[in-house]
Amino acid sequence: MATRARKPSAPQCVVRIDYNDYLLPLAKGMQLVALMQEARKCETSYTGNGLNKSVLTSCERIHTEMEVVDPREVRARPEPKPDDLDDHEQF
Repeated sequence: MATRARKPSAPQCVVRIDYNDYLLPLAKGMQLVALMQEARKCETSYTGNGLNKSVLTSCERIHTEMEVVDPREVRARPEPKPDDLDDHEQF
C-alpha cells in the first residue's frame, strides 16, 4: 500500500504582544509586527451615559516580538473529555 507524501505546511510564527502569544502564518505575522510598530497603548473612557468618549494615549510602545516556528512542532491542544468538565461548565 503506497503512502502519500505529506504536503509541507506553510511557515508559521508566534507573535508575542505584551504577554499573549498568537500563532500565525509567517507572512501574516510579519505584517502584524510591522503594524504594531505604529501602535501605542491607550485608555478609553466614556462619560455622560456613554455619549462623551475620551482616549488617553501613552508614548509607551507595545512590546511585540516574533519567533519562527517549525510547522512540525505545532500541535492542537486536546479537547477536554466531558468527564473532565466541572458541573458549571456543562451545557
